[in-house]
Amino acid sequence: MYLFFFDKNVLRINGNLPEEYFMYYEDVDWCKKATDNDIKLIINTNTKIFHKKNNNVDFKLKFFSILNRLRFCSKFHPYKIPLVLIYSIFGLIYHFTKYLLNFKNVK
Repeated sequence: MYLFFFDKNVLRINGNLPEEYFMYYEDVDWCKKATDNDIKLIINTNTKIFHKKNNNVDFKLKFFSILNRLRFCSKFHPYKIPLVLIYSIFGLIYHFTKYLLNFKNVK
C-alpha cells in the first residue's frame, strides 16, 4: 500500500499513475516522471508499515514484477534492457525453483 501526499497541481503536471502496469512499478514510473518534471520527492523515514508475512509468494506475482521491471526499463532506460533481462531471467529461475520446492513441501 502506498500513500501519496501532494498538491493537486502535481497531479495536473505529472498525471495519474500509469495503467500499463498490472502490479508493481507503477509508483516507480510515476516518481520517475515527477523527477523529470522537476517535482521534488520527499520520503518519510519515520513511518512503519506492517505486512502479513507470507513465505509462499505466488509465482504469478513475481512474474508480473519481472515483466513490469522490463516495461519500466524499456520506457526509461532502453540501453539497460540486456542487463535487466539477464538479471530478470536469473530471478525468475530462482523464484520458480523456490516455488517448486515450497510446493513439494506442502504435499
